[in-house]
Amino acid sequence: MQRRCFEEIKLLEPFVKKTEDPEILRIWKHLLTSDHYYYMCTKWLGDGDVHSYFSVHSTPFEAAVNFMAVLMDFKAQVFKKLSRMA
Repeated sequence: MQRRCFEEIKLLEPFVKKTEDPEILRIWKHLLTSDHYYYMCTKWLGDGDVHSYFSVHSTPFEAAVNFMAVLMDFKAQVFKKLSRMA
């Protein structure tokens, strides 16, 4: 889950930079913050316990689903901005 979400956000990099919009860049950088990916951790011993303790999500799966929902909305905003620039 972590890898899939991270790969998806990385694919947006050239499009985010092409917008030259400081707010879009700020949001994109926030989505790269490691905490989002830690909450998707499926380990339950040691390191995983720390992630589950601080997470606002009930499960790692919920964290991934919520992240992808935010990411899809963000992706739509990026491409909407690019279409207005064309």
